[in-house]
Amino acid sequence: MAARYSPFHLALHAACLMLAAPHTLRAAPPESPPPAAGAVTLTGWLHVEDLSFRKTSVEVEYGGLIYDVPVSKTGRFDINLPDDLEAVVRFAHPGHLTKEVLVDTRHASQGEPGKHQRKVRFAVILEDEREMTGFDYDGPVGNIGFDKEGGCTVVEKTLILKQGPRTRLRVFEG
Repeated sequence: MAARYSPFHLALHAACLMLAAPHTLRAAPPESPPPAAGAVTLTGWLHVEDLSFRKTSVEVEYGGLIYDVPVSKTGRFDINLPDDLEAVVRFAHPGHLTKEVLVDTRHASQGEPGKHQRKVRFAVILEDEREMTGFDYDGPVGNIGFDKEGGCTVVEKTLILKQGPRTRLRVFEG
């Protein structure tokens, strides 16, 4: 006759097996940056060739930390940044060139009272590596900042491509 175990005994047995099994503990990267009062809100939409964003990553780096930003099924992302910092936003997708944008929120609180919540909307198109063979971006592709006099949004495109090492074409005659 087979032995019968209660759900409690089965759970206890499973827990013991998990504790006895060798494993490595890894800290998961923090999810999107914590919301900040008086912040700058970046809302963007990504475009990639296959229109699938499951493997797309958006990261924000500031204050010595890197935050993962969720990307929706349609390629939308939202980032809240506090005032008075410089951040790097990195966009990546397999088979596409990675892009970076610098964001400077130091003067976002300038201007008329009550208008300090800054909202910036933009799109990011990631180029297919097959069409850009031998090229990469020479630094960030843009800057988002705020005018020190009135806090108006200032956007600057710095899309500069650099050519990497060329591979020589070999022709075999036979």
